[in-house]
Amino acid sequence: MNAFISTAAAKSIANFSAIAVNDIISKKYKFVFIREDIEDIVGDVQLKACAAFCTFNPDKGRLFSWVYTIAARAVLDAVDYKMKRVSISYSTDAFKAVKENWEPKSVWGLRGDEYDAVKELEISEMKEEILRIADGFTDKYREMVYMLFDELTPSEMAEITHERPETLMVRASRVRAKLSEYREAC
Repeated sequence: MNAFISTAAAKSIANFSAIAVNDIISKKYKFVFIREDIEDIVGDVQLKACAAFCTFNPDKGRLFSWVYTIAARAVLDAVDYKMKRVSISYSTDAFKAVKENWEPKSVWGLRGDEYDAVKELEISEMKEEILRIADGFTDKYREMVYMLFDELTPSEMAEITHERPETLMVRASRVRAKLSEYREAC
């Protein structure tokens, strides 16, 4: 096959890439990606399809089906990447601000092990406070707080709850917002 791609084929790939990516995302992942993410995925699909065009065999299927397969893989790769990135931030966000801005309430001038012990005690007290607040949440939101404390990834949470990881990511975001609202109110 010819290593060069015709202008007509390139236009078809561009159109099919956008259609396929938007179709896949609208069916399963519409709450996971923002417009810029989708544009990046479409561009990635276009590059991959154009680069691999010499492997396309019209006797085995239509160009749209071939591009759709590339798009499906690209979307799944983007979901995996996003979930790994999000799971890292979700597992630490509940305490990140407190740990970064932490200063001992009770004793100044501590060093080394004493300082670490006081810090861990106060962080433990903060966790207890968050769990006390979570007692007022619905069961699903309270369960999410516990899973975040256990630093579970969305995939691990999905195995436990039998829900989609995307649903759990949205719920984790809502839990963080509720906790932030409570912290701002106090």
